[in-house]
Amino acid sequence: MIHNKARAYIRNEAGSVIITFAISIAALFCFAVVAIDGAILMTTKNQLQCAADAAALAGASAYNQGDDEVRRRAAYYAENNFATQDTLRACIIDPDVDVVINRDANDPWVQVTTHRTQATGDPLRTYFLKILDVAAGAAPSRPNRVDVSARAKANLVDNCGARCIKPWAIPDRWEELSSPPNTTFDPGVDFYDPLVTGYKAPGDVGLQITLKQGQPQDATAPGQYNPIDLPPINKGNPISGADQYREWIATCCPFLIAPGDTCVTETGNMVGPTNQGVDELIAQDPLAYWDGTKVVSDLGMSPRIVLVPFYDPAYQPGSGKTEVIISKIGAFFIEDRLPGQGSRIVGRFIQVAAPGVACANNTGNSFIVGLHLIE
Repeated sequence: MIHNKARAYIRNEAGSVIITFAISIAALFCFAVVAIDGAILMTTKNQLQCAADAAALAGASAYNQGDDEVRRRAAYYAENNFATQDTLRACIIDPDVDVVINRDANDPWVQVTTHRTQATGDPLRTYFLKILDVAAGAAPSRPNRVDVSARAKANLVDNCGARCIKPWAIPDRWEELSSPPNTTFDPGVDFYDPLVTGYKAPGDVGLQITLKQGQPQDATAPGQYNPIDLPPINKGNPISGADQYREWIATCCPFLIAPGDTCVTETGNMVGPTNQGVDELIAQDPLAYWDGTKVVSDLGMSPRIVLVPFYDPAYQPGSGKTEVIISKIGAFFIEDRLPGQGSRIVGRFIQVAAPGVACANNTGNSFIVGLHLIE
């Protein structure tokens, strides 16, 4: 009798619907946590990482302009990226805390941390994690708030090859050992090494030199005023003529130019095309100026910042169509045409971050640097 009652009790299904419903609610809640709060966490993490990447690259681009500029630029670019908090908000960082600058010459880098944390006063709001805290017996000290952060590290590397080169080539600097001194390179007497005697950053930043000669007495040889034809003869068929020359001054030459390339010189002073091309270039950013330490421009990266190749002075061009061997590439800010001096163009050395081909050895002396995320 007792045995039959026990069997009937076990077979009784009363209340099973409530148990099933409770289990379903728990499962749905877990799904909501994953689907909603999990998605918010992942999205915010990605947004913060994008902001950190942009800020680290921006900060690294100013590495050679001092710590204040690194921090200012990193904070500015972080602020122009957005990540979820209680809603989508700008990523505000503390430049003195969240930006770390390593000044080790053998390992230069800039690191930026972006955040949505309680400690920084901008934690991420969630919807269900508070319930989990209470269910676990924890006091809801962080009601619907969690900490999320991201970190990025970027550095600069020397670039030796680049595009958008202006159609001029100027002799690199050598050590003049001839007696008496003269203005031409004397093989076997004078000494040239692009890393030792040549122009290099940061020491020569701000130095003004001539990019395009304007008077016959200043020409390196009869008819040689520094214009060249592009592309190099080892990379295609050089294009000559005033129209193409003028266009590439005002716009961007698409060919990649690097040390070791051989370029053909363009004979003649090219006064009209030079002046027209430079005037067009300056007109794109007429208010840009050199303030003594850097280029100031409302455009950020002024189009008047140009890349010009140097040639090995041991192979000085002669008269007529001749060749020069590229040894490095310099970066310059073109201030103006010099009135009354034909088509003489001068520029100030700067160091600029630009796309290009990395040098075999990173010395920190290149005028063109590339930005890389390393973490």
